[in-house]
Amino acid sequence: LLEQLLPMPGLLRWRKKNADFLGDITDWKELLKKIGEMAETKAYGDLGIDFCRGICQSHQLHQKFWKLVDPARKIPPPKLFKMFLKVRGNVGPVGDFPIHMCVLRGHINLFEYIVNTMPDEQLRLEINREYESDLSPWKKLVGVQMDAGLYTGETLLHLTIGLQLEHVVKLLLARGARLNSSATGMFFQPRWIPSKPSCLMSCRRYEFNKYSRCYYGQLPLSFAASVGNLAICDLLFERASDDRGGNEVRLLRFLHCTDHMGNTAMHMAVLHRQAHVIQWLMDKERNLSEKIPPDARHCARLRRRRSLCRRRAGGVSVGGSQEGGDDGDTSLSSCSSDGDEGPG
Repeated sequence: LLEQLLPMPGLLRWRKKNADFLGDITDWKELLKKIGEMAETKAYGDLGIDFCRGICQSHQLHQKFWKLVDPARKIPPPKLFKMFLKVRGNVGPVGDFPIHMCVLRGHINLFEYIVNTMPDEQLRLEINREYESDLSPWKKLVGVQMDAGLYTGETLLHLTIGLQLEHVVKLLLARGARLNSSATGMFFQPRWIPSKPSCLMSCRRYEFNKYSRCYYGQLPLSFAASVGNLAICDLLFERASDDRGGNEVRLLRFLHCTDHMGNTAMHMAVLHRQAHVIQWLMDKERNLSEKIPPDARHCARLRRRRSLCRRRAGGVSVGGSQEGGDDGDTSLSSCSSDGDEGPG
């Protein structure tokens, strides 16, 4: 991302300008120690977000495990697995964990070896690890207000859906990947995000998000709708059906889950012009709605109105207005990404 934000000549100038800070340090652990010492002595005072984020990005490629999981090196998975067990809890420069590097570097053989070797409880913990904020180590040094982090909340399920690795998605779902994980980092937010109003009477204002690269709705189903992969959509729906016991009301809530901006998978399919996904979502909703008694539909509309009232002061939809409304159809309530119970 740093090379996208700063073209190559600009990147070289940036590295030269900050050579006094970087020095000869290429190991992330050594840099973390230096950051801690600076926080105690306040040697650098307040640092900007771009400065800190740029240093994290530049150290990402120097990690030892990052270099080892390069498929071109052809290191056997059993040998890499021993290394993985030693470093699996270490947080990388951009908030990543070693389990994420296996997929990012395209070392699917190592990932499958990890899945087939680790016990179920430990494996479920690993595959559901979320990216942490890349600015966490800099919290005491950053004088300005911190943002949400770059890739915060991203899991292996988000990664594999974005890369459209259907067989890996199926493997993750079979081993307990969560369906309600939300990728809330700046990388996954829209170009324009609403800022918090200074007072109750002030107008809503928007801030430009220069780190935005793929606003896919933050939830796994929204990611699948954005990339237009119906096979992955079917896998996610089947897993949701198993988790919810085939309950039609809860399955409709799953289809209508919203991100923090109030957008659903349908919004994402429209935004990214995935007509076949729009048809798939409409068919699923129609089939589920026909099986729901009228009384349940009426109660669902009431819940929908209450949900919209609670979000009135919060996010906005793709079109710039609150999502939904009582339009007389049979669709059920939208819910936030963490509003539905259960592991899915």
